[in-house]
Amino acid sequence: TDTHVKMMKIKEMFRYFLRGRKIKKITLGICAMAKKAESKPMREILSRLPEELFEIKFFGDECILNQPIEAWPVVEVLIAFYSTKFPTEKALEYVKLRKPFMINDLAMDATLKDRRKVYRLLQQQGIDVPNHVVLEREDPNKTNTVEEFDEYIVVNGVQINKPLVEKPVDAEDHNIHIYYPMSAGGGSKRLFRKVNDRSSEFYPSINELRTEGSYIYEEFVVTQGTDVKVYTVGPDYGHAEARKSPVVDGRVKRDPDGLEVRYPVILSPKEKEMARKIVTAFGQKVCGFDILRVQGRSYCCDVNGFSFVKNSRKYYDDASQILFQIMLDELRPDFRSSMVPRPPQLQDGTAKRDRDRLRDRELRTSPSLATLEPAEPRDGDEDRPPSPSQSMASLESCGIPALHSEEELRCVIAVIRHADRTPKQKVKIVVSNPQYLDYFHFYTKSPKKDLKVKSKSGLLRFLQVTRDILAGLDDQELRRKLVHIRDVLERWEISGINRKLQMKPQKWGEDGEGPAREVVLILKWGGDLTLLGRDQAESLGAQFRHSMYPDTGGGGVLRLHSTYRHDLKIKASDEGRVMKTAAAFAKGLLELEGQLTPILASLVTVEEKNRCLLDRGGNFEVKADMDRCKQHLNRLQVDQPMSEALVQQIAPGCCRALSRSLYKLGNPLASLRRLHALIADLCRQLEPFSAQEQGSRDRGSSCSGEGPGPESALDADRDR
Repeated sequence: TDTHVKMMKIKEMFRYFLRGRKIKKITLGICAMAKKAESKPMREILSRLPEELFEIKFFGDECILNQPIEAWPVVEVLIAFYSTKFPTEKALEYVKLRKPFMINDLAMDATLKDRRKVYRLLQQQGIDVPNHVVLEREDPNKTNTVEEFDEYIVVNGVQINKPLVEKPVDAEDHNIHIYYPMSAGGGSKRLFRKVNDRSSEFYPSINELRTEGSYIYEEFVVTQGTDVKVYTVGPDYGHAEARKSPVVDGRVKRDPDGLEVRYPVILSPKEKEMARKIVTAFGQKVCGFDILRVQGRSYCCDVNGFSFVKNSRKYYDDASQILFQIMLDELRPDFRSSMVPRPPQLQDGTAKRDRDRLRDRELRTSPSLATLEPAEPRDGDEDRPPSPSQSMASLESCGIPALHSEEELRCVIAVIRHADRTPKQKVKIVVSNPQYLDYFHFYTKSPKKDLKVKSKSGLLRFLQVTRDILAGLDDQELRRKLVHIRDVLERWEISGINRKLQMKPQKWGEDGEGPAREVVLILKWGGDLTLLGRDQAESLGAQFRHSMYPDTGGGGVLRLHSTYRHDLKIKASDEGRVMKTAAAFAKGLLELEGQLTPILASLVTVEEKNRCLLDRGGNFEVKADMDRCKQHLNRLQVDQPMSEALVQQIAPGCCRALSRSLYKLGNPLASLRRLHALIADLCRQLEPFSAQEQGSRDRGSSCSGEGPGPESALDADRDR
């Protein structure tokens, strides 16, 4: 790379300037545990410092842990940072005694270890952080209140909607939990430090928050399944990489060398300013932090302190050069001023060769890895990551030729119907029972508006109201319908993704005002995504990836999505089968693993405005046609033998073949009841096979480490 050649030129230049001159070497101390001090990134960077000017002293574990600070090496510059077993207080005493120039402010270690202090300092610097609330249980004098609901929690009076993130206040505790709303299937995901190729596990039946310890509860930021990690060296340099978020499927994708697959990305001007502020505020010249990008905004969710990029030669070149300049300016300013401000430029042939090499691997190297000089943003683009055309322009500004075309693909749009589903069913009755009316007024915001209930708590309360009404009900016809409603609600574990209650007010008090006196009660169930439908959607996603974004060795759509060069958005309506179809499609499109609920929460956007994608409601012309069809079909539901008069009423002037078919049907209502009984008998016969198949899936799921139990209580019914 250009930077590597520059470093070689700098070393040659130093040898030239040092001829005949005496200059005291800078003593650089590495005060860190051996595992970190002797790591490959540290060795790569230190090896690039001119040996004629630097004397590097490694303190070592024995010295750090067992020797007094007076016996520690005396150095002019100190790189010291925390890792497991590192005695921070002892190191601070050494800094106080010897007063070396610090690359990173070790006194900020206490702040970096406390997520509360990190968030407070970020907010003081004007840096956006996720919406959050803190629960502090370590203070016995402080009263805390926590209320848990299906779709949100309330902590000390502050509501945080699900999905939400539960972070321990101790930054060294990486056991972070994510809780999903019942409307998306519920359950929780547990994040942890990488173990082999896993970084998280999903538990579909665990929904309760932890009851011991202090935590930060923050709203889950939907980043389309990608995180951005930024590594800084000084206030004017940042290396940004994107990786698949551990919240999606928990699988760590690794390269042939065993390292996690990451892709260089371009930082926006505001993200570059964010990096400057973090370096300055936290006193960490070499540090890392995490960015969550969503809807044109960037949130900082973590600051890691001393961090290096793994396996990037360009980063090693840049980091060593910047650290070299920082130390030289601080400790040998006179020698620095006598040097040529810029290293010699590359010769034309070498420059052309390097530019060609960079152009050939343009996707693997990003100009964002250079300094954080802010570009002039266009109106409205302050927070938006650069587009592909901007990326090419940036390449050209670095002297790298770019290929041009008269046409540019701006977007790819796909409109997809939900996959195979079970039959949709519903019960619809008109009720005026006081208990049902009280229930309606308790949940509705206005007695004039329709009510829709999908939450677990709302459906459980409705079930209890129905039981109370049945206990003293004499009307046999109404009783039969309410028993049906009760049985539907009791049949499976209640989850808002598979059942829906609607109540539509019909009559009110005098002059149409006041509370409702009569409502239409509609309970809907069924219409759920089948296992076949899930496989269809996932297969379609994989097929879409291979056909629309063929991978020619550069990573295809997976790389485009991770690097934000492809602004992927997946939107769905709030129907369960549609949301899960979208999640299964995303699973196939992005080559994900695991269950659908975490993918749904991370990648699929369900917004109120998505309803405009459906047919417009209140179309009375369509409703009139539908009512006429329903009225005609209802003529078949009569409990009497088929006769000539009934045939003429159902299908006047029909052909003889249709007439014979109607006579063969016999009593229409009796035939429907017999069909219903046959279907029920078939379901009973299939029950053992369904249980056997479900047991096989459960065993397979436990072997794959996806947590106990099926994804939702509806899986067994889908098999049936």
